[in-house]
Amino acid sequence: MGKRALIFAFACDPEKGSEPGAGATLVRAAARVTGEVVVITRFENRWTPELLASSLGDNVTVHQITTLPTHFPTYARYLAWILGAAKLARRLRKEKSFDVFHHATYASDWFVNPFALMGKGRHETWVWGPAGGASYAPTAVSRAVMGSTTRVETARRVATGVVRTMVHALTRRKVDVALALNADSASSFLASGFKNVIVKTNAVIDYEGLPPRSPSDGPVIVFAGRGVRWKGLSLVIASIAFLPDTWRIVIAGPETDSDYYRGLASAFSDRVDFLGVLDRNDTLELFARATALALPSLHDSAPWAAAEASGIGIPVVCLDLGGVASMAGELAMPVSTENPRTLPKRYAAALIAAANVDLDPDRSHTEGALEACIARSYGESVA
Repeated sequence: MGKRALIFAFACDPEKGSEPGAGATLVRAAARVTGEVVVITRFENRWTPELLASSLGDNVTVHQITTLPTHFPTYARYLAWILGAAKLARRLRKEKSFDVFHHATYASDWFVNPFALMGKGRHETWVWGPAGGASYAPTAVSRAVMGSTTRVETARRVATGVVRTMVHALTRRKVDVALALNADSASSFLASGFKNVIVKTNAVIDYEGLPPRSPSDGPVIVFAGRGVRWKGLSLVIASIAFLPDTWRIVIAGPETDSDYYRGLASAFSDRVDFLGVLDRNDTLELFARATALALPSLHDSAPWAAAEASGIGIPVVCLDLGGVASMAGELAMPVSTENPRTLPKRYAAALIAAANVDLDPDRSHTEGALEACIARSYGESVA
């Protein structure tokens, strides 16, 4: 028969990417390895509970909660939803018993979650994750990567650290399995006293839908992501000074085609292309023609772009922080942050080395891998 699981998934939409897509993928995987799944998610005009459930699995029931309007900050909406989700879960548990409670999205290992607001039943298994966020760079490294003030990063460290300590104290004895998006988050969970920690990303990549690799005539480095400072675009631009004159940098993503970044690249304007926002297919085609993907993010927990690039066979040059290397697998080329002053030069050296990498695509982020992890976490047997 299998077990009955209740999954908290603030974001759950099989027709979207990022967190909503990851939530839907996880629910589908859970539905395939357990007997019954009840999902608590947020209300979306595009989905009725019945239609969303039918897209996730025959054994799935969906409950939707209305949260704050979209003009409120994301985490304010998330907190309001968590309060409602915990209340609904307590009510549902009075109507029927559940073997598993799983808090899935958002993938934050520091924010308040429903487990902090609930008492645990004697025979229940509680699973949290995949979650991340416990990656913190030293100030000198942040300055080298961001190319500007680090006040935002300092505020992030203080605020998330305080809340994480409180939430972990409230949940470490309740949670049976903590799924960590990367090694940094796994270390944080273990340091807080969680006993059973498994490193597993929330990614399932449609490898058959990726374009074949078709390298450009000359070396081309691609940066694809938001233009927020902690993504490391400033470092990528600074590294151009140490690359051969024949190398080009192609930059795509929201907020990247700005006066700030164009100013940083002004000395190399004939070697840098700003493409602005691209759709997913055009971004993947860009990856296929690249020599390497440059993604020196300070604290990305599990960027799917790294998994997609490595799935095509493109090396991913990153830092030894966060979850980029975990997502890129065998094609990750992490650069040490031990000496921040020489980081641009050493990052450029890694980009040059990437041109000589000849490895098969890394295709480890599969449905089967996620299903096996969930089955193990839930205590289900796998055929």
